[in-house]
Amino acid sequence: MVVEEVPWGDGKHQLTRAYMLFLARWARKLSSKETAEAFHTSWDQVCGAVEYAVGRDLEHRTLESIRATGTFP
Repeated sequence: MVVEEVPWGDGKHQLTRAYMLFLARWARKLSSKETAEAFHTSWDQVCGAVEYAVGRDLEHRTLESIRATGTFP
């Protein structure tokens, strides 16, 4: 058996990167259930897509410009 890496896939995810990001964006506006129903997929696929998008964003965030956190009077 030969396994090929494709540029639009990411590891062992069943969905493409583009589709996961697409679902995650819609899940910002709709619930996971509504997103799943609208795009004829499962609730688990939507949740996985959101987890993928959040993880991807956390990997690329930079906190260098933050000098302090807290409340100001």
